[in-house]
Amino acid sequence: MCMKSLSEIAKDVIRGYMENGREYDRKELVAEIKEKAERKEEMTDGVIAGAIKMLTASGEMEVVTRGKYKKGIAGKDQNMQERVTALFHKFKTDLDKMCMVNALQLKENDLQFISKLNEISNSLEASIWELEDFGKEREVSGTEQAPEARGEEVEKEPVNEKKEAGGKKEKKEQKEKENNKAEVA
Repeated sequence: MCMKSLSEIAKDVIRGYMENGREYDRKELVAEIKEKAERKEEMTDGVIAGAIKMLTASGEMEVVTRGKYKKGIAGKDQNMQERVTALFHKFKTDLDKMCMVNALQLKENDLQFISKLNEISNSLEASIWELEDFGKEREVSGTEQAPEARGEEVEKEPVNEKKEAGGKKEKKEQKEKENNKAEVA
């Protein structure tokens, strides 16, 4: 008989407890584990913290804010597009966290670096939106493969600049405005 590790037991309790769309406080998750887990007397804060960290690293849980979590999508249940998009989101979130600085302590070359980094970050975010839109378009059409890839001819529609301006471009411009306001503050 194979006995589960404490970490696996804690992860199983969390998986069974969390529901889609609801946010959970860390203390709530800890209380649930300490109440429902087998071998609960052996559950230390370190074991529980490790279980939560592994679940967030795998994407089964997402960090909403510090100490708040929601159910994510398990890596094995994600298709390639979902995994790549999740990876981009995680990178963007980590990059944003890392770039929280005290503007009063910055030198001129730091400001130039941050300006360039902001430009790249906004471009990355626009690319993420593009990937998400690509996935939504595929879901709506119900196709897994582009018509060109199936050997079908596709009539190209002229680009409607007004339509495009109301989408990704507008989102990117809004994000740049927000980031510029943050830099000034």
